[in-house]
Amino acid sequence: MRPASESPSASAWLDRAVELAARGAFLVEPNPRVGALVVTRDGATFEGWHTGYGGPHAEVTALRAAGEAARGSTVVVTLEPCSTHGKTPACTDALIAAGVVRVMYACDDPYGPHRGRAAALLRNNGIEVVGPVAHSGARRLLARFEDHLHRARAFVTAKWAMSLDGKIATASGDSKWITSETARSLAHELRGHVDGIAVGVATVSADDPRLTARPPGPRNAHRIVFDRRLKTPSTWVGLVEPGPPVLLVHGPDASPSERARCEAAGASLLEIRARTDAEFVELALVALRARGIASLMVEGGGTLLGAFADARCIDRVAAFIAPRVVGGERALGAVGGQGAARVADGLVFDEGRFESIGNDVVYRGLVARGP
Repeated sequence: MRPASESPSASAWLDRAVELAARGAFLVEPNPRVGALVVTRDGATFEGWHTGYGGPHAEVTALRAAGEAARGSTVVVTLEPCSTHGKTPACTDALIAAGVVRVMYACDDPYGPHRGRAAALLRNNGIEVVGPVAHSGARRLLARFEDHLHRARAFVTAKWAMSLDGKIATASGDSKWITSETARSLAHELRGHVDGIAVGVATVSADDPRLTARPPGPRNAHRIVFDRRLKTPSTWVGLVEPGPPVLLVHGPDASPSERARCEAAGASLLEIRARTDAEFVELALVALRARGIASLMVEGGGTLLGAFADARCIDRVAAFIAPRVVGGERALGAVGGQGAARVADGLVFDEGRFESIGNDVVYRGLVARGP
């Protein structure tokens, strides 16, 4: 009899777990995409995958689907279960409590201090552990997560809503509403899966945005304004109404009186010293991650999105496109900045897909990884 890790069933189970994990694309980053199966003694299977950053992990979703049937089962997962309490409770606790008898996983946790910890915990609680089991599909799923682990800055999603001709506002600055209510609902859902939602001070002054997820999602994102001279008005709804923490990212030229005004209004301040807009973005993202903000959704306007693009600090895009034409040479485009000198130098996305959202379309893609 061959070991379970070499059996045809194990290979098929892991193939299916990888298929499930792929459903988390564009939703879970910077977390890894993970899929899991609960296989009962009589061969019934229950499925789960990580559906959103900050939400339940794949193993927990599959265990919930199985309910009492999980007792005595085998759990198959693409990645070693998490063993510490982070944004969610440890998956090892859930597996032990569910009464599973065996856990099979494809890849070790790539984070050094956690690697192998789950296997030891499970074995110490009488659960058989099979892993890591070599599987190329599961290995590919981890690539972007490993990139994120090895760099210091926050993971960035660039989000905007534009007309068919690429405008985010008219020449007069009017921008409400380019896309439909259905599309805006999806945008709010995306807000609920990040640690921070960022705009530039011009957007705050023009639109008075709340920068909150409505209804709330699993994450309670910081509201972040990139505002070099601290000109965020005290009348901004983010400083007037209760809500998630407000963080103003500014430069050294902000006056003491403006600093005092913003702090008195309840904002936290983050000073960044940089020579260029691109450097300002890069250093700010490192500082934000050091503060625990590992994922950031940047919603504009075009000047801020352009600075992120020039700094090559965009990891994922969610571009909402409405079936309308705004026109106008002075109307505002989605991404400003210096831009690429050649078409070939622009940001390229892969694993992308277009989806219909009512009459609108959303394109979601991940920035192509380097060679």
